[in-house]
Amino acid sequence: MKKQHLLLLLIPLLMSSCNKPAPANDPYKLVWSDEFSGTSLNEENWSYMIGNGAEYGNPGWGNSELEYYKKENVSVRDGELHITAKKEEVGDFHYTSARIRTAGKVSFKYGKIEARIKLPAARAMWPAFWMLPEDFQVYGAWPHCGEIDIMEANGGSPQASTAALHYSTSNGQHTYVTGAKGYGGRGQQGSIANYHIYGIIWDVDQFEFYVDDSIILTVPRRTWSTAAVSKEVNPNAPFDKEFHILLNMAVGGNYVNNNEPDSDFTEADMIVDYIRAYQYEGE
Repeated sequence: MKKQHLLLLLIPLLMSSCNKPAPANDPYKLVWSDEFSGTSLNEENWSYMIGNGAEYGNPGWGNSELEYYKKENVSVRDGELHITAKKEEVGDFHYTSARIRTAGKVSFKYGKIEARIKLPAARAMWPAFWMLPEDFQVYGAWPHCGEIDIMEANGGSPQASTAALHYSTSNGQHTYVTGAKGYGGRGQQGSIANYHIYGIIWDVDQFEFYVDDSIILTVPRRTWSTAAVSKEVNPNAPFDKEFHILLNMAVGGNYVNNNEPDSDFTEADMIVDYIRAYQYEGE
């Protein structure tokens, strides 16, 4: 598969429920998807990241994570991708899981990107659906390069998930904006243990993060345009370059208050039904 390059028009503030057929007048057109319909991960789309981050110069992935990522913890069956965290010994590590990415294979600049995902309600599980830039050299190392967190969740608190946009301030310090989605209550689907659609609508002027039919976070360009690399160079930086997709499930780490799994933990699954990317083709 050739690497995807999307240069899109300004996207209006519009969402559709993409688990249903798009209406004839829907201005968003599907340009890429992985429906996980085979029996193994499609390596034309994805590559595996192995280890605990030291292999990439970032031990614990910068978040004090406890797991060791393995290829074997990814499986595809019955039209779903499974990322499985396990209680398993690998060297000095007591847990394993998986982390995959589309870097160098599939990337996007602007558009609507979403996935339908079911998450485990299990202590210390930290599943994520997120994006990083293809070229870290353009604006510098993290956080100057930016990070798009479409979904993160704490398995020990299954009544909510979050989204966030990370970047640097004018003095070069890391900062971010975040939004949350609460589950339960009238008209809502129980928890993160149910399937939900997590997505973004991203254009030159803003991000909208959504869960199902609810926008949970809107970030206008003026929020991130104070970034050190862009203040005098490019007011659109760092979110004017192509970003690739990552899926992983960490065990422990800062996001889950450095908790460890319960003593009777054996394994837990993050299950992805599909990932789809759209571009705007309206007037």
